Amino acid sequence: MPESTNKSEDTNITTRLIKFIETLSTAQKKSLFNQLEEQQRIRRKNLRKHPRKITSVVSDYAVDDRVFKDFIQNISAGGVFIQTSSSFSVGQSITLTFSFPGYEEPIKVAGKIARKSSEGIGVKFSEMNKDLEAIL
Repeated sequence: MPESTNKSEDTNITTRLIKFIETLSTAQKKSLFNQLEEQQRIRRKNLRKHPRKITSVVSDYAVDDRVFKDFIQNISAGGVFIQTSSSFSVGQSITLTFSFPGYEEPIKVAGKIARKSSEGIGVKFSEMNKDLEAIL
C-alpha cells in the first residue's frame, strides 16, 4: 500500500538507498535487483483486469495498411501479447485475425498497441469480441 511522502522525504530515502546499494557486492546487487524485479512483475500481474491464457496461436494482423503474421503468446479478454521482431509504436491501431483449435470461425478483433518490448507488442482490445469471450 503506497504511503504518502513529501518530496524531501522521498529524496532522503532515495539517497539512503543509493548509499546502501553502493556498499553491496555485485552478487548482492544482482540478488536485490532480481527480488525487486520479481515484486514488480507480481504487482503488474495483480493489476491486470483479465487473467491471461498462455497460447501459441498464429495471427495475421494489420498495422498502418501493412500485414504481418506472428504468434500470439498469451491472450485475455482485454488483449494479447504478440511475439514479433517488427517495429511498432505505442498507440498504433491494429486489427488481428486468428483461429483457435476446435473453433470453426476465425476471430477478428481491433485494438491499439499498449506496450512494446524487445520480445513483441502488447495489444489492448478496443472492445470485447463475443466469439473470443465465449472461448476464454
